[in-house]
Amino acid sequence: MVITRIQSFFIPRVPVSVEKTAGRDVNTPKPLVLAPSLHENRNGLVHPYPLDTLDTCTSIGQIKNPTHFCNLTKNKSSLVYSKSSTPTPNSPPKTAHNNSIDIGEHDAGTPLNIGSSCPAELLGAEPYSGLTNELKYFKCYFNSHLYVILINARSVLNKLPMLRALTVIYKPPVIVITESWCHSDILDDEISLDNYTHFRCDREGGKGGGCLMYFLNELTVSQLESSTLNMPETLWVNVHLNNVTALIGCSYRAPGTFSNYETQLINTLEQLTDLQYDHKILCGDFNLPEINWDIPTGPTKFDKFLDTLDILGWKQTVTTPTRGNNVLDLIFCHNISPLSTLVGSEFPGSDHKTVMCALPIPLSSNASHTSTSQQVIYRNYSKANWALVESMLRSSKWDEYFTTDDLSRALTIFYHNSNICLDAVIPLQTLKVSPHRKSFIKPKDRKKLKKLSTSYFKHHDFGTLGLILKTLSSITQAQDFRMRKEERIAVASPARVYALTEILRKRMNRKNHSISLLIDKGRLCTNSADICELFNKTFAGNYLKPSVQLLDIHPITKMAPTPLTPNQISTVQFTYADINQTIRTLKSSKGFGTDGISSYFYKYGGPDIPLLLLKIFTMSLETQTYPDIWKTTFIMPKHKSGSKTEVSNYRPINITPIASRIMERLVKDNLIKHMLSCNIISPNQHGFLKSRSCLTCHLDFFNFVTSSRDRRQLVLVIYFDISKAFDRVDHLLLTNKLNSLGIRDPLLGWLKSFLNNRSQIVKLGSATSKPSPITSGVVQGSVIGPLLFTLYINDICACFTHGKPFIFADDLKVAYTFQRDDLGNFENVVQKELDKMAAWSSLWNLQFNLNKCGWICFGAPSIDLKLTLQSANLTRLRNVVDLGLRYSSDLTFSEQVASQTRKSRMLLGCILRNFHDNEAKLILYKTCVRPLLEYCPFIISSTRTRDKLRMESIQRYFTSKLLGYDCKEDYISRCMILKLDPLWTRRLIINLIFFFKVLHKISFSGNRDIQFAQEGSYDLRNQTSTVTTHSFKSTLRENFFTVMYSKIWNSLPLDIRTCSSVTSFKRSLYRLLHSTDYINKLFTPRTNQALIYYST
Repeated sequence: MVITRIQSFFIPRVPVSVEKTAGRDVNTPKPLVLAPSLHENRNGLVHPYPLDTLDTCTSIGQIKNPTHFCNLTKNKSSLVYSKSSTPTPNSPPKTAHNNSIDIGEHDAGTPLNIGSSCPAELLGAEPYSGLTNELKYFKCYFNSHLYVILINARSVLNKLPMLRALTVIYKPPVIVITESWCHSDILDDEISLDNYTHFRCDREGGKGGGCLMYFLNELTVSQLESSTLNMPETLWVNVHLNNVTALIGCSYRAPGTFSNYETQLINTLEQLTDLQYDHKILCGDFNLPEINWDIPTGPTKFDKFLDTLDILGWKQTVTTPTRGNNVLDLIFCHNISPLSTLVGSEFPGSDHKTVMCALPIPLSSNASHTSTSQQVIYRNYSKANWALVESMLRSSKWDEYFTTDDLSRALTIFYHNSNICLDAVIPLQTLKVSPHRKSFIKPKDRKKLKKLSTSYFKHHDFGTLGLILKTLSSITQAQDFRMRKEERIAVASPARVYALTEILRKRMNRKNHSISLLIDKGRLCTNSADICELFNKTFAGNYLKPSVQLLDIHPITKMAPTPLTPNQISTVQFTYADINQTIRTLKSSKGFGTDGISSYFYKYGGPDIPLLLLKIFTMSLETQTYPDIWKTTFIMPKHKSGSKTEVSNYRPINITPIASRIMERLVKDNLIKHMLSCNIISPNQHGFLKSRSCLTCHLDFFNFVTSSRDRRQLVLVIYFDISKAFDRVDHLLLTNKLNSLGIRDPLLGWLKSFLNNRSQIVKLGSATSKPSPITSGVVQGSVIGPLLFTLYINDICACFTHGKPFIFADDLKVAYTFQRDDLGNFENVVQKELDKMAAWSSLWNLQFNLNKCGWICFGAPSIDLKLTLQSANLTRLRNVVDLGLRYSSDLTFSEQVASQTRKSRMLLGCILRNFHDNEAKLILYKTCVRPLLEYCPFIISSTRTRDKLRMESIQRYFTSKLLGYDCKEDYISRCMILKLDPLWTRRLIINLIFFFKVLHKISFSGNRDIQFAQEGSYDLRNQTSTVTTHSFKSTLRENFFTVMYSKIWNSLPLDIRTCSSVTSFKRSLYRLLHSTDYINKLFTPRTNQALIYYST
């Protein structure tokens, strides 16, 4: 008989016979029956160790002489394997790429397909023995190939000790987990494994479910987020190995949901088939017990699904039951056949068996393709001697600088001398930034774990596994001690809020979120330089072609009279004091623009810096020249929403030089003063202006809606989205509009120079793109850019005669009121104004993103309107997210409350789980969590009581956790112990402060509903200081901020109503509202009932 030698991972399936052991004395010597991986259990399924050996031991730790492939030969007289006499029994297996076995006359090309888990005897007294034996097998024989471990964990948090121990010993390349039971309150760091990168997909809106994937750090991986692969509870990760691209997915389907899930699964498989990957693998728990995967066949309802698998070439490789008698955990493969699939033992604590799948993807040549550390050049400003910088800067040669009339020469001297000082005192340093999270295990502990792991492999003693678990526990305790010490130091520091928030940011930011993969027209882009070029090409494609000639008349005359104002502004007077004050307001940041100088230099470089900048700013404005060195900006792509692998889901953010930002700030302040003094800026615009904000925009808008509904009018709101608004501003049209607004040379010429002949460079880490020209738009990320855009669209309100516009930057909504019986005429009126909007956008070279435009109607949920914009039908919206608020047609804001509580609960959970010091937790709650609950607080007065209680429950939960469940105090008492105000008390205070600001014109409001009762007596000398109250017919209007807080204001004591400043008003209000008796006087009995609920 011919004996053939092949690699162990191509072991064929061969016919075997098993000798019966029933009735045999266990002490009687028995012939060895089968090789590891070729033995059958009593169900006829193969397992790694001989049955007779397993009969004599209670755990894998008792197997003293495990058999290996290299120790076996075939008995010619029968299909039974016996031990060879040449190799020693304890000889370890060779490495996977060298280990071989003698086999009989059989097709050596058939891959090994291992059936089921080891028998029950393998588990014995140790719950881990069966699983560790199977992992040992895979590590021995597939160590040089990529293999996947599929686990149904049923709460991974409870399984982490075992999971960490197994990864320390066996280091499987990929671990795929379903039913992770993770949720938003669980931090990434809590489920992290040392030397592994993980990705997660938690179930939304409920408990249970979820997917989790771990990859060895040596692998080059990145998450794939695609709008087309949008199955629920599904995760996709790209793997790159030696010029081989693989896509590995994990999915979990809850039982009883196949009818809704089938279409999504089929569509996903179709999309996956078209993606240009070498291999695709989809693992998970699909809960499809009715399908027989041996054939495969199933009931009629699965015909379409099974036919799709055959047509598209997908193959499901698991055919052995994974839970009871059902095959639930599946592995679908496309364009790849696994080397081996093993259904192992149940994972401890789960009723699902572990599935292991080895893939014919070698790991040995992957070293040159692993994620490499990026080199970052930086200056260590924290240890800088700024007195020395100041001295060197003053002693530099500045004679030519102050005498030259050439702006470029002056800038060259400025940067030359500045860099010489910085290089001498704070030299440039190179830092290697690893794409993986830094391990918290010290080298000596890592060495100890490695030693224990080696010992375990040698002796197979499960006592060693206990030592590994004990070592991991001590490492965790040491890490907790270091964290506690870090927190105590931060709490004791003068800037404790900043110190603690930095610790929180550091502990939350555990993964490198760099952009490592993009998909462009079906082509994968993974090289950093190529990604930069792709971004650069995409961003440059947003720009308009430059206008070829200046129009004879100002285009603004077509929409509004010209000039809009006889007043003019032609220059800005720069002073040392203004420049110095602007520098003082800069944030200390290590970031820098293309000139390479950060804000640290300007803030701490000494008193000569403002004087040097004064020379540059004055020359720049007088010569109407924006310096060329400032015109090239770095672009950092910022993810907006959607898939992170699609270029269209990013917006460009320009990183401009700090010196440019200082000058822009001074120019912007003077422009705003001019515009406001001439009443040029529309009162409907709430963006980028002092005293205006999202809050004031919401106030005016919701006041309009509630007052209209109180008059029984229906309210139609149309939302507009301008496509690439900031990037598509025509420079010539903007220049003409600025001229119409009274801006003259040299300031107008300087603004022209600011806009023209700019270029951009996309920068990701150390990789950059080639420069690309910017032919249109205002610079996103600049200081003056948003103001220029505001002026560019300022006349958009002229399109609306019947509608009321509300604008924040480029976010525009228009509200109409109408009666139901006048629907036909109303629809025509609205359509005419929509046509005006289309004409306006064409005139000013702006386009609408019609997919994001739509309308919502308050008061008539069943109304149907046929409205078009640029010949496209506008979509009806059932709810909309507008400037951070979720509006629904019923105006209850329940979804908004749910969103706020979810975000705050998620962050609160992170703080409670990752901080140990109670004072640190309290500070972080007040500075990070509570503000999430207090966004736009006047809206909460319009919500239902149960939603108010839902908001209050966050702080109620926090106080009980902080003081411990042994604390028997009620909620109000717990708040007093922790010196916290209940959230409803804080909302009352915050809303009254906002009311004070609007009343005294500190905060802007476009309506006059909040004003003093006596006309003209809104000054602080009014003796009564009462405000106008408003009648109402509906509960919606009664609960609105203006109506409710007008009454509350009038009930305040006179000395509080007549406070002369916001500070004194706050102080007096805090003293007053800490009296429970007085709070009861401010509310109706119905609200008092709610207060009883709040205090429980």
